Amino acid sequence: MTESTGSVPLRIFMSYRRADTGWAAVSLFDRLADQFGRDKVFKDVDSIDLGEDFVEAITTAVGSSDALLALIGNQWLTVTDQHGRRRLDNPGDFVRLEIEAALTRGVRIIPILVDGALMPHEDQLPESLAPLARRQALELSPNRFGSDFQRLLPVLDRAITAAQQQRRRQAEEAAVQRRRQIEQLQRQLRGRAESHDWGAVLAISGDLAELDPAAANPDGLASTAREQITRRQQAEEAQRYQQTEETQQQHRERDVAQHLQRIEEQNPIRRISNTSIAWIWVVAAVATTLVTVIGLTSLH
Repeated sequence: MTESTGSVPLRIFMSYRRADTGWAAVSLFDRLADQFGRDKVFKDVDSIDLGEDFVEAITTAVGSSDALLALIGNQWLTVTDQHGRRRLDNPGDFVRLEIEAALTRGVRIIPILVDGALMPHEDQLPESLAPLARRQALELSPNRFGSDFQRLLPVLDRAITAAQQQRRRQAEEAAVQRRRQIEQLQRQLRGRAESHDWGAVLAISGDLAELDPAAANPDGLASTAREQITRRQQAEEAQRYQQTEETQQQHRERDVAQHLQRIEEQNPIRRISNTSIAWIWVVAAVATTLVTVIGLTSLH
């Protein structure tokens, strides 16, 4: 049997209605769980954690599955809700959402006809589910459940193998594309570093980190960019500090001048010009000199 290999997980999704094919879902789940492992088979409430969004969980699970088993019983087409409307006609019906998600994402759908149910025709289905009518179906009955299950296994094998091969190809293509993106971004980063556009270097480094953290610092250029930006910020901070000090000094000098002016205005005696004060000092100095000369002359 097919096993999950490499980094590609195996997943089988079961779509069914409890009231229509409940017994078949339980029996089939147990057999598939024994064959592939319980964690490889998704079955509504048994596979959804408490608190999870039911619709989101189903859509995600279908999209990541290798195959979807659509269990169809005799009431699958006609079952109604509490208002008497056919459930399949409701866009929010879970079974409809499951099959639509599989059709949209290209997941292999295997219809399982339970208890003699017939495959629905296209005109019996909502337009979004019409492609289901063209899928080859497998019959499943309680009287020959073992043999029917054995017929299902090789079909699942082929579906799972094809799905996993496709997913591996997609993963390889995505890896190649990612490497090309990394190489392109690294070229851009080196070009920005040559022009000393360090902000752009860090921005590109951030884009690289999202793709591959190990590729985000080619040739240590991202580290250099951070150092250069830090130095520039420190220089700008020092310049701002110096400008602030100069401004504050100017303010202090202005405040002193204004204070002296107010003192002079309040005391008329101090309203003497600097020139007058200078002359007074000159006269005083000359007088002192004359006194000294006269004194010396007297001594002689």
